[in-house]
Amino acid sequence: MAENKTFQKLKMDLSKKVTEINMKTSSFLEITKIRTYIHTLEREIQELKQQAGEKGYQNWIQKLDQPELEDLEGIYRKIQAREKRIQEQLQAIEQLELQESQVLGHKPKEQEVCFCPNCGAKYTGKVNYCTKCGSKI
Repeated sequence: MAENKTFQKLKMDLSKKVTEINMKTSSFLEITKIRTYIHTLEREIQELKQQAGEKGYQNWIQKLDQPELEDLEGIYRKIQAREKRIQEQLQAIEQLELQESQVLGHKPKEQEVCFCPNCGAKYTGKVNYCTKCGSKI
C-alpha cells in the first residue's frame, strides 16, 4: 500500500514537471517569435529614419522654399505606427510571462526598472548599455 502511494506521488510529480516544461517551452517559443518581430520593426524604423534624413537632406540641397513635408510626414507616421506595435508586442511578452507564472504557481519576479539617460528607452533587469542608442546606463 505504501509503495502504491509513493508511486502515485512520483507519478503526480512527474506529471507536474512535464506540464511545467511544456508551458515554459511554449512561452519561450512565443516570446522568441515576438522578439524577432520587434527586431524586424526596429530595423524598419531605422530604414525609415534614414529615408527621412535623405529626403530632408535633398530638400536642403535643392534649397526648396517649401520642403516636401507630406513625404516626410508619411514616413514619420510609419515610424510612429511601428513604435506603437513594438510597445504592444512588449506588453504581450509581459502578459505571457505573467500568465506562465500564474499557471505554474510562481510569484512574479520584481525586476529593477531603469531608463536610458540619453534616449529614454526602458529596461528591466541589469543593463550596462542601451541597445537603442548605445549610451552607458
